[in-house]
Amino acid sequence: MHQVWTDRWRWNGDGDAPTFSPSVLVTYDGADVGQGGAPQARCHSFVENGRIRFLPDCTHELAGETVPLPTLLGGT
Repeated sequence: MHQVWTDRWRWNGDGDAPTFSPSVLVTYDGADVGQGGAPQARCHSFVENGRIRFLPDCTHELAGETVPLPTLLGGT
């Protein structure tokens, strides 16, 4: 899960089906960085109409997939 500060992106103002633009790019240390160093991990996505479209350059198992945004803070 990543935080997005919307002052850096455009947001459609829809809390139920948000769209942010441009893309969201998050880089972080790889999962096994403590065991000799892993390459930098990458999550690159678009949030469109309440769905996350993970781009193929992601380094995780959701690369190339589109999934619904998770429900947060006790929502239904």
